[in-house]
Amino acid sequence: MKSIFLLAGCLALVNASEKGPETTLPPSQLSLLTAKPWRVTALTSSTTSGTGIAKTTNEYAAMPTCLRDDFFKFNPDKTTLRDEGATKCDATSPQTKKYTWDFNGDQTQLLLTPTGKTKADSPSDILELTATTLRLHTTTTISPGVVITQNITFTAF
Repeated sequence: MKSIFLLAGCLALVNASEKGPETTLPPSQLSLLTAKPWRVTALTSSTTSGTGIAKTTNEYAAMPTCLRDDFFKFNPDKTTLRDEGATKCDATSPQTKKYTWDFNGDQTQLLLTPTGKTKADSPSDILELTATTLRLHTTTTISPGVVITQNITFTAF
């Protein structure tokens, strides 16, 4: 009888030490954003006039090559560097510009603040944040009835 209890105890220990199915938590917004640098790969803007008429423009198509190689590096300490990339539009411009960034409380918006300012210009709604894609939507009211919305897609590299 004693050996049955001993055998049962050993089996329980063996079963307890066996690995069950591994559960992997999805990466956090912070780890996704800070893992790699991000480059703009699509940008559209839509301006709605006071009369309600909207005009949408593919800003990326009109963007000069010297801007297309710029990239953003979001750091875990909530600082950001915008780097001019290999080609600069103005040789006298600094290679990098510093910003601070943060999420809003529920991490559905990205707040990017240029150095020297105390508040983000316009919060950007996070439409998608994966290991390879960051899609943002920003709405800015210029004057009563005039609204500019931007959809920006960044690709990690």
